[in-house]
This record gives sequence, structure tokens and C-alpha cells, in this order.
Amino acid sequence: ARNAGMAVATGEYILFVDSDDWIEKETVEELLGIIKEKHVDFVTFGAVWDGRKGIPDGTMCTYEKSRELGKGYYDIARIRNEIYPRILVTHDLYNGPVLAAWSAMYDKAFLDKNGIMFNPEIKYSEDSVFSARVVYAAKSFYACEKCYYHYCYNGSSISQSFHKDSWDIGKIRYSFFEKYFKGCTDFDSDIQLKRIAMFCVLISLSEWKSIPDEKGKKEYVKMIFNDSFTVK
Repeated sequence: ARNAGMAVATGEYILFVDSDDWIEKETVEELLGIIKEKHVDFVTFGAVWDGRKGIPDGTMCTYEKSRELGKGYYDIARIRNEIYPRILVTHDLYNGPVLAAWSAMYDKAFLDKNGIMFNPEIKYSEDSVFSARVVYAAKSFYACEKCYYHYCYNGSSISQSFHKDSWDIGKIRYSFFEKYFKGCTDFDSDIQLKRIAMFCVLISLSEWKSIPDEKGKKEYVKMIFNDSFTVK
């Protein structure tokens, strides 16, 4: 759906909003002002929870804190120094790249020039590869302090449901990280690819808690641990 939207978009900028979420009414106007004033490839911003049980609406999303992204203007030197060391995955292996697809407004010409789209083979967490490619291609960006995005928690959504094919998709996702970043000399790609491989294993293992029976849980975990991908 995102690729289809990008293909027919005629405007100069791209902003993604998932169907069950919402943004503040001034979002586009203010982000447009920043991206034009700063002349950056994209501007990123924060998100807050909306409708999550036990958490007051307006609380900053946990994974936004985990990204540890400093605010303000990033030129290429700052990107290399602060972002490249964790461009594929954060140091604590918690949430992948430093931004999500929906947490930024992009210059469309920048995306088109670098051929950055979503890989349709990646059914879940598809924006992890997209976002890493965005940051790697960027010459500059701006990290805004304001939280414009309201992440509406839905326990039955795709991101919260059990996926029987999670492990297979995780390995496919890794293959694209390897395709785009293996051999990169701007950062230690070998170390980061090992980290992203661990991340893929951990994310897939986390699915066990959604399996109803103990036998199914054990078989699922055993399958992942015995896979040649994990062993190597």
C-alpha cells in the first residue's frame, strides 16, 4: 500500500500514517516549515501512546525513548558519528533502526533519487530495512522534539498478532539488510549485521508467548534454535 501511494504521489513530500493511528492537525504545516527551512532530506518526530491499557494517553512511546536519538540538525558528519554506529539496530537490540517509516516526513525527490521503497517480500516490520536505507542515504535530517503522532494501541492488530511465518519473514528481512549493507566501509557492517541477525532471532522468539499450548511453544523455540541461521 505504501509503495502504491508513493508511486502515484504528485506532491514534493511524503508522510505515512497507519490506518488506526492519527496525527495532530498542525503536523503537516509545521513539518513542512522545518524541512523547507533546514533544507534536509527528512524530518523525524516523536510519537505518543493512545488507548493503551494502563498507560495514560499522551505518554511517549517506549520504543521512541529506546532509539536515543538526539534532537536538532544532523549534517553528514553528525550522522556518521552518532547514527552509523547503530544504523541497523540499537545497541540494546531493542527496536532496530533509529526511526520508523511513519515517524518522519520525507523529501520525495530524495526517496526517488535513491530508489528507496518497501520490499514487498517483507510482510512484517517492513519499515526496518526502509528506514535504515533512508538514514544511510541522507546527507542531512532534522530530529524534532515535538510528538505529532498518536500510536493507537490495538491488541488485535497485525503488529500484535501471532505470525506462524514470523521466523521465515525474519530471515528474509535479514537477507535484505545483508543485500544493502554487507561490505559497507562507513561503519562496521560485520558487527551490525551480526547484531541485526540476533535481533531477528529475538523478535521471532518473542512470538512464543502467543502460542496457546506448551508443546507448540517448545516446538517453535526448538525450530528457531536448531535453524542453521541461528547456529551460524
